[in-house]
Amino acid sequence: MFVGGATKGQLYHGKGRELQEGDADYDKGMHRTMFHVYQAAMDEVYSDEMIHSCAGTSLMKGRAWETAGWFPGAVSPPADPGVVHTRTINGSVTVPYGKPPAFFTGPERRTTGLYLVPGGVGSVTVPASVVGKGLSILVGAHTSDHVNKDTSKRLDRVFTTVAINDRVTRFANPLGGGVCVPC
Repeated sequence: MFVGGATKGQLYHGKGRELQEGDADYDKGMHRTMFHVYQAAMDEVYSDEMIHSCAGTSLMKGRAWETAGWFPGAVSPPADPGVVHTRTINGSVTVPYGKPPAFFTGPERRTTGLYLVPGGVGSVTVPASVVGKGLSILVGAHTSDHVNKDTSKRLDRVFTTVAINDRVTRFANPLGGGVCVPC
């Protein structure tokens, strides 16, 4: 899958995203189908609503995707997953003078300096004063959507975002990634 085996550099390389005539001849039909299944799981199973419902159970814990070894890259699980890390995030945002840097209009991201291993389930505890104020946890800081690209070497969307609507919010991502707070 992605950049491994028979599909390395070829999954959508110049052929478009839909099944092509002759795909069965070189076994890409199944690879393209699985690509869409993985993206649907990323979008639907790892949606904000599902993570809120299931991350506290064993349903998502340890559900790493082997493809995380290719993107975003292999990482070892923590020696002691019970260790608690405390971070203070400055959520204030200054309004830039003139045009936004690089014409970016999305929220600023505040990194926590932490990384969620593929298949990991993390949690954040926040003061009651920030619950329901539009903050969220972003796992996988690479938020580019590749849906319009002709060439694809990874899923179109590889991040998960979970709204902070409770004092304790759990988050998960089968590919893992950096843990940020969009402000």
